[in-house]
Amino acid sequence: SAAAENAFLLSKKAVSAAVPLHHPDPSAELSLATDASDSHIGGVLHQKVNNLWQPLGFFSKKLSATECRYSTFDRELLAAYLSIRHFLHMLQGRSFQLWTDHKPLLAAMTRISPPISPRQQRHLAFISEFNVLLVYVPGPENVVADFLSRPPQVPEATTAAAATTPVDFQALAAAQLTCKETQQLLTSNSLQIVYQDIGDLQLAGDASTGVFRPLVPVQFRHNIFNQLHDIAHPGRLASRRIVSSRFVWRGLAKDVTAWAAACLECQRSKVHRHTRVAPLPIAVPRRRFSHIHVDLVGPLTPSSGNMYIFTIIDRTSKWMEAIPMATTAAADCAKVLLANWVSRFGVPAVITSDRGAQFTSALWAA
Repeated sequence: SAAAENAFLLSKKAVSAAVPLHHPDPSAELSLATDASDSHIGGVLHQKVNNLWQPLGFFSKKLSATECRYSTFDRELLAAYLSIRHFLHMLQGRSFQLWTDHKPLLAAMTRISPPISPRQQRHLAFISEFNVLLVYVPGPENVVADFLSRPPQVPEATTAAAATTPVDFQALAAAQLTCKETQQLLTSNSLQIVYQDIGDLQLAGDASTGVFRPLVPVQFRHNIFNQLHDIAHPGRLASRRIVSSRFVWRGLAKDVTAWAAACLECQRSKVHRHTRVAPLPIAVPRRRFSHIHVDLVGPLTPSSGNMYIFTIIDRTSKWMEAIPMATTAAADCAKVLLANWVSRFGVPAVITSDRGAQFTSALWAA
């Protein structure tokens, strides 16, 4: 379509207009510009080719709650420290300039008078390991690093709440006359259709629950959901209950469930109570028969007087033994292990079990 073609052309134009990174020139002069704001730090690495500074890479980081409480000097020092660490692979063995708009940082490299905090000492010691020349650049000229340390404030227009408008029941009543789904509901046997006067129009609704619930045309549904859901951002079931107690439309439960699941604010504040941690892998021993796993299977259908199976598996070779047993007493399990495994493969260094009563008894612990 024309819209898709136009979007594709705009995407290509945006890609071509983006700032390109250049290939590093080992003989070019390097400069690293850094800056810090109250909440972010940024840096950009340049190389000078044909008297033009070409970008080699960009760096930006959001500060933690603790780092946001740093003084201005500490934040600027942190920006220089982390920027050098980020471009470490390109700065080692090279001389470069460190551009900063914070003058106290220039004297910090040569200052010997206390007080200097341990953190400042670590950062300054790391920076001094490089062949670096600190250069003061006024703030208005440190544009790129300043931009990276001050991200634009994105308006919360991405959420549905920003697009909500009060429900105009007169417009809703007028839309009922042209909405096919609403007209079909007027003949539904499961609803008790009644009308209320709204100006010169009549608003159709359902009174089967004892409360007047207007029939909602398609174009009003999402806005009504936003009006009710954004009050406290309830879950899917609660949202369905709240909306269905006040309004009616075909497929209400499905629509409300989908919109509640896609709510950005709900996803941001959602509490994960069932986070599953992957099981830790157990290292495979190098020596065979040094680590075995034992377990009991049963009770099973009796056969030759036996109702259980004592299983033994070597962790390294995966060799398995299955020995029938009549009982699961700790002494009997120990006898089976000695007769069928230890006598052939030796005493294992490690025995892993499910901590059943047989394997945690005093006999096995000894």
